[in-house]
Formats: sequence, structure tokens, C-alpha cells
Amino acid sequence: MDDKDIISWLQSYKGYLQRLLGFSVHLFWNGEPAWSQRQGAAKFDDILVDRSVHGLPILSEQVRAGLVVQIIDGWFELLSAGEGYVLFSRYVNHDFEKPRSWFEEMRHCENGKMRYKTLSYRRIAEGIGIPETNAREIKDVAIQKIRENLNKEVKE
Repeated sequence: MDDKDIISWLQSYKGYLQRLLGFSVHLFWNGEPAWSQRQGAAKFDDILVDRSVHGLPILSEQVRAGLVVQIIDGWFELLSAGEGYVLFSRYVNHDFEKPRSWFEEMRHCENGKMRYKTLSYRRIAEGIGIPETNAREIKDVAIQKIRENLNKEVKE
């Protein structure tokens, strides 16, 4: 698994968490990824969770979502609080927004798919009071820790 794969998994965390729970969530950092149910969110959102004939989520989707969430939560346990915050702010805590104009669509879509909108390194660094270059370095170290752990697990 390379850096792009790890980042892709981190970006998928929120979607999988919503599939697992069956409702929209608001993510926040509380020393680790944490969530709360969005105000007025439906119990089972048709967009987030496939439904079976009886209106309940399809079990295989929830099982897959649960496994992905568990794996990524394990990654955050490997990291220091600062490393976790940087990765969470940069890749996990995001929202998709539909483009409001052709310009936004051109800027934020890639091959017809929405890209994840994330915080800039500058905003992350300002939030924890460090230089922007340090935020980038912290992200690199955190990704490396995850990659090394994955490589170690494969060898065992």
C-alpha cells in the first residue's frame, strides 16, 4: 500500500462511518476522530446506505464499512495526537459539496467525480500554532508510520 492508497482510505472514512451508522454525521477531533449525528438527519439516508427489500441496510455493506472504520481507527492509535490531528484535518474531516457553477465544477471535479475538499496546510498549522512546513512534515511522518505498520503486518 503506497501513500496514495493510505490517503484514499483516510478520505473514505467518513463515508464508511455513515454507511455503518446509517445516518449523516458531523466529524470533529477530540484527541481522536469523533462524531455526532447531524441535526435532522434521517435514520437511514437513501444516499448513504443501500436498502434491502425490508428497508434495512444491507448487511454486507455495513460489515465492510465497519471493517474499514476499525482499520482506520487503528491507524490513528499508532499516531501521536499532533500527527492524528494533521491527518484528520487534512484527509478525514471533509464534505462533498455540489458545484454551484461551471467554474466550481471545473475546479473541484476530477473525471466527472467530486474531489474531497480539505483544509490547507496553512489553516491546519494556524489551528495548532506551528509553521506550515511543520504541518507538511508531520503529515509525511504520520503516513510513513502507517505504511511501516502495514508493511510489518504483511511480513508477519
